Amino acid sequence: MTQARITRAVIEVVIQGGEDSIHLTQSVLETLQKPLRGVRVSQVALEVARENLTALVFTRRQPVDTYPSFNQLMPSSSRLSVDDLKVDRSISGDARARAFFVGPKSTLRLYHVLTSLEKEQLNEFYLLHRADPFYVVWQETDTTYAVMFEGPPQYKVNRTDRGGALSVEVSLLEY
Repeated sequence: MTQARITRAVIEVVIQGGEDSIHLTQSVLETLQKPLRGVRVSQVALEVARENLTALVFTRRQPVDTYPSFNQLMPSSSRLSVDDLKVDRSISGDARARAFFVGPKSTLRLYHVLTSLEKEQLNEFYLLHRADPFYVVWQETDTTYAVMFEGPPQYKVNRTDRGGALSVEVSLLEY
C-alpha cells in the first residue's frame, strides 16, 4: 500500500466516519504512527487527520435541556448497564476481548403516572428533543445522565385512578 493510499484512507475514516468512529479513528492514527511494513505516513497527512478528528470531537452535539422532573416510580423504573465487550477465543485458545465504545453505558426505563397536563408537557418535550441529547436526573441516586430517547413515550390508561391519570414508560439511552 502506498503512502498516498494510506493517507487517503486515514482522512476518509476521519471525515466520513462520523461521531461513532472517533475512537476507531484514534486507534487507526496511533497505529499509523508506527512503521507499517516499511511505509510511514507523512506528518502532514497525520496533522490533517488530527485536525479533522478534532473537528469531529468538538462538533458532537451537547445536551442543552433537561427532562421534566416528573416523579419516577421506584422500583418500577430501572437502569440497565450495557457493554459492548465481546470475548472470543483465538486460534491458540487464548481469550481475546474487544470493545468499540469506551465504557459501559446505561439504558434507563422511567415509569411515571401523569395528569393530562403533564402528558402534554412530556409530548411537547419529546417532539422538541426526539433526536437530540438532553439531561435526566435519575431520582433514586440523584445522578445526572446525558441521554436520548429510544422511542416515543408509551402511554396506558390507569384504570384504578378515576382522575384520568396515565401510566407512561419512557425508554432512554445514555449518550
